Amino acid sequence: MIEGALPIRFANQDFFLLQEKAIWWSATKTLILSDLHFGKAAHFRKNGLPISGQAHQTDLETLDYLLNNVPCQRLLILGDLFHSDFNLESTLFFDWIKSNQIYTALVPGNHDIMHGQVYAKGGIVVLDNTHLESGICFVHKPEDAEPEVKYVMHGHLHPGLVLRGKGKQHAKLSAFFIFDNHQLALPAFGALTGIHPINKRLAQQVFAITPMGVKQLNKKTLT
Repeated sequence: MIEGALPIRFANQDFFLLQEKAIWWSATKTLILSDLHFGKAAHFRKNGLPISGQAHQTDLETLDYLLNNVPCQRLLILGDLFHSDFNLESTLFFDWIKSNQIYTALVPGNHDIMHGQVYAKGGIVVLDNTHLESGICFVHKPEDAEPEVKYVMHGHLHPGLVLRGKGKQHAKLSAFFIFDNHQLALPAFGALTGIHPINKRLAQQVFAITPMGVKQLNKKTLT
């Protein structure tokens, strides 16, 4: 398994939390991620902010690394794949799909506003807003989950945490959060997507993404 990954059991399934801010579902050979916000740099530039598109290239390089290091037959994206309307940066992702010939499915998020034909032409299968599979409801926003389904996996929150040390030392980290033992929130995959600190005490389990890999925080750290 890829270096820095952490195996967990969720919804009676084996998953691996990856340091690259994604999840590998071993039983289905699926790579799960959320909130790439591809095309965000161009959207900012259009609105007068000089943001480089290099971050999107970095995201693609990270995806290449993952595909080369985990057995993957499917990419499942839990919303906000693109940031806004179609732009030239969007074609970079479509070209990447074509080059890798990887089955790519999207559970649409609130930023995924392009016409359905654009996704289809680019090789992306758009699923329902609530995708049910193996007893798990895959959604973008947690509040959109089917109430009768116990387990939920979602994006949207861009979750992270701030760890504080002595003096004024602190570190802001992306993290995976499990709430109420049945709701798993993914960190934002996109390099241009920010981190939203979440109160650690709201979660039953927190898995921080550190330079040494994914690390579960102990109960004492969560208080």
